[in-house]
Amino acid sequence: MTNTREEIRKRIRNLSNAIFELKQANNINPKHGSWALYCSYKRQVSILLTALRILMYFNEGIPTKAQVKTAASKGLLNDHCKRGKLAYKAQRMLCKIDNRLNHVITGKHISCAV
Repeated sequence: MTNTREEIRKRIRNLSNAIFELKQANNINPKHGSWALYCSYKRQVSILLTALRILMYFNEGIPTKAQVKTAASKGLLNDHCKRGKLAYKAQRMLCKIDNRLNHVITGKHISCAV
């Protein structure tokens, strides 16, 4: 799972750099042509940062939806997601990555959506 963590950090860096470049090159506001792209990048970075937080909190393991709900309700994931919706998206993304890795290694599909 460490490779996944490093991959997520690389994606965060790339998206953060893209956000910075958009801000520096243009005065970003809702009327700007790149506004949708800017919002999309920010959303992706928030999901990735929440995924890193989930990995840290659950000791590199992939939690179930119920575990994420409990952690979100206790306020443990509040750095990047005040609502549980973003935490669920991050958990789903981690599940997909884990399934892809398991499928490549073992050839089996394992569901972790419980």
